[in-house]
Amino acid sequence: MNWCPRCRTALSDLETVHEPTKGKLYTVRYPFADGKGNGIEVATTRPETMLGDTAVAVHPDDDRYRAAVGRLRRRFR
Repeated sequence: MNWCPRCRTALSDLETVHEPTKGKLYTVRYPFADGKGNGIEVATTRPETMLGDTAVAVHPDDDRYRAAVGRLRRRFR
């Protein structure tokens, strides 16, 4: 779904015109609250959202993230 700020409604992919644009992919590390480990790293095109993020979702059966399941991230002040 896509949001149209002019119409103030949601539009399907079929109703939009897609234009490829060059962007940048950022890597952001979320440190764990207890200070142990390296935290969890995610890739995003919107790094400014990190300060508002409250959770990172991972599949609990994925061995790569098993140590991160249930852990809290450090709060920013």
